Amino acid sequence: MYPEFEFDTDISEKLELGDYLRTAIQKHTMTVVEPLTLADAPKMNDDFSNYFVVNNLPKCKEEKLPKLKTLLESTLSKKKLKINTEDIDIPINPETQETDGVAFIKMANEEQARIGVSMLDGFALTKKNIFAACLVPEFEKVMQTSETFEMPKAAAEYEDLRAPVFDIKHEQYFYKHGQHLQVDFFQAGQNPTIDHTLLNMQKASEKPVIWSPQGTFIIVIKADKVIFLGGKEMTPIIVLPINKVAAV
Repeated sequence: MYPEFEFDTDISEKLELGDYLRTAIQKHTMTVVEPLTLADAPKMNDDFSNYFVVNNLPKCKEEKLPKLKTLLESTLSKKKLKINTEDIDIPINPETQETDGVAFIKMANEEQARIGVSMLDGFALTKKNIFAACLVPEFEKVMQTSETFEMPKAAAEYEDLRAPVFDIKHEQYFYKHGQHLQVDFFQAGQNPTIDHTLLNMQKASEKPVIWSPQGTFIIVIKADKVIFLGGKEMTPIIVLPINKVAAV
């Protein structure tokens, strides 16, 4: 900050000055505030609902990017979606000096972005280049998913998905008290007072629980998702992350 000042001599002659400077620097370092958290900081745009991503584009060098952008622009214009080539970002891989087959497209709003997704998702440019498209927020969720997928225990076999139908020896039923949900069963032909518990879910939901017509699964509506429970052990088979669902 002050290049014309030299303190080497002073510090070498007065060691306590060096200790003081070190302590002062450490003290002020701990009080550094993230600039974007300040009250007068400019607001960053964190809403990417009007962006969508297209995968499996042809990989090409930078000089062929204008042709590829024109292709995307002309395809979207068939549904009267007006975009500029500047709204299409196709990153270049610095290692290969080619694209990775991915494009990010900015639309005027989320509705137009969804229309763009519906047009380009499954679009077959060639036999090897069948596009896959989705909104950027959905793409981020996919990227955060673990690479190691494990089949849900209840869905390991097709028979497990329909366990209550095939298992004629068990009589299953559920009851709900407040938010508490419990699924029990008893052996057919035996005393129904001797039962066994398949599911004991505390704070399941305040809304009514729905049993499927054939008794293959139970639908539980929570504030932020809808859960389909089924199989031999009544474990989650499908989870839909949808907010504020009133009924199914």
